[in-house]
Amino acid sequence: MARSFPSALREGQDAERGWVDKMRSLGLAVAHGKKITVRRHDKQKDFVESPDAAALFAIEIKQRDVKFTSEKDFPYPTVFVNNNRSVEKATVVPMIYVFVSRPTGKWVWLSMLDQDETWTSKPVWDTGRRHTIDMLSAPTSFLRSAKSLMRFM
Repeated sequence: MARSFPSALREGQDAERGWVDKMRSLGLAVAHGKKITVRRHDKQKDFVESPDAAALFAIEIKQRDVKFTSEKDFPYPTVFVNNNRSVEKATVVPMIYVFVSRPTGKWVWLSMLDQDETWTSKPVWDTGRRHTIDMLSAPTSFLRSAKSLMRFM
């Protein structure tokens, strides 16, 4: 016999609550989603809009003196993500890096979850600081549109 929707909802919410509580006990920034109670459920029409849980992720903003309007017209084959010293010393590791074009004000982003063997770390000349610094770089194929991140915020 199939279980009722209220029973399935309650079991799912118990699992959600357990996962969020476990993440919070580890000191992570996670919150419970809004829980609902359903007396009647029409599986053809009903949809629960509340997320199961919500988490905070660090976003690092990098402004660049590079003219672009989207990930499609970024003018270089790679993007400087961050200097390795900053990455190693960070107590809160950014999941997302946003790159803002100073000339256009437009922005693109990438996720550290995508890092693979095509990302490189090598010394580069930092014109602003006027010295060489070890820099993590990613192919611009990893850049994503601003709109695609805004969907999640």
